[in-house]
Amino acid sequence: MESGTESKTAKPKKKRKKAPVIIVAVIVVLVLFRAVACSSGDGAGAVVTTANAVRGDIQESISTNGTVKSEEVSVIFAPVSGILGSVNVAAGEGVEAGELMVT
Repeated sequence: MESGTESKTAKPKKKRKKAPVIIVAVIVVLVLFRAVACSSGDGAGAVVTTANAVRGDIQESISTNGTVKSEEVSVIFAPVSGILGSVNVAAGEGVEAGELMVT
């Protein structure tokens, strides 16, 4: 009976040896098929647009509507009353300490 057991175990070993060979053969066929498919195209490939890199400032602008409110409110007034004769600075113009602004 031992000879019958040995012959049954011998057949599955042959099948197991064939399986890796078949798997490798299928992989080789797929790789070759892919290589042939890629090389037999019209050669156009994908269209790619390129640009040269340059140094510069990045500009980003956002346009929106809304109301701007400050966190602090200050009321400024002169300690004396009077009439202004002339304003010596324009709106948005920078001034320095001690500069005469109004007369």
